[in-house]
Amino acid sequence: MNASGAVRDRLLHHGLELFRERGYHATGIQQIATAADIPKGSFCYYFKSKEEFALRAIARYAAAIEADILEYFGKSKHPPLKRLRAYFEDSLESMKVAETSHGCAIGNLLAEIGETNDVLQGALHEAWERLVTNLQAFLVAAQQEGTLPEATQTYRLAEMLLSGWEGALLGMRAQRTTQPVEDFLNFAFPSLINGEGPSPDSLVSKV
Repeated sequence: MNASGAVRDRLLHHGLELFRERGYHATGIQQIATAADIPKGSFCYYFKSKEEFALRAIARYAAAIEADILEYFGKSKHPPLKRLRAYFEDSLESMKVAETSHGCAIGNLLAEIGETNDVLQGALHEAWERLVTNLQAFLVAAQQEGTLPEATQTYRLAEMLLSGWEGALLGMRAQRTTQPVEDFLNFAFPSLINGEGPSPDSLVSKV
């Protein structure tokens, strides 16, 4: 990576962390530049605006999560639902090691931006749908091996899992404890996947 690419990479890394910690609106170009150890005036050499920067940061973050999910999906010697659970459990362990409660940038930004910026909202929804599709792959594989009913609407179930995970991360951030995420894994996750407890009947098509 050349010097210019290294600075761009540093900006995206530190800027994304600031977005996760403080939010999009509370993070200014000066803060991003300072965190990346460059003059504020140099920021526009790499990105035309804060919005363009945010678009690149969102794409970078989504791609990293997607690559992580696909790595777990590729561990084919394990059943797909165990691989899926392992992905969430290992993500929780990483948070504990890092001692961070900033949550997921995509979920945080979706909650903050809402309808105030159509361009960023569109990018965030696209990232969200990509992640849902990646989670769905585990569920489709589970259907194929017979551990999920054939009638299960896998995309909707994947959406619910991602929504539950993001909600737990927001709870973790508010409470400054990983307990909401642990509760998601111990109660909500098995309920949704295995029907151990209240389960949304609408996820199974009525034929």
